[in-house]
This record gives sequence, structure tokens and C-alpha cells, in this order.
Amino acid sequence: MMHLKNITAGNPKTKEQYQLQSNLTSNGFIQMMEKLV
Repeated sequence: MMHLKNITAGNPKTKEQYQLQSNLTSNGFIQMMEKLV
């Protein structure tokens, strides 16, 4: 979980990556991890 978060927490080069980063760090990311676990 941490390694994925570190990757997305890097330097967002575009607005798309920034939005993706914010989505991954929100409930969507938590729900995705719950599905994997």
C-alpha cells in the first residue's frame, strides 16, 4: 500500500495524473485495496 502511495505522491506532471493521485488517495483507493485483500 505504501509503495503505491509513494509512486502516486511523486510529482504530478499533468492534471490527469494529479486527479488520479487524489483519487487513489481517497475512498476509491481504500475500496480498491479492500477488494484486493
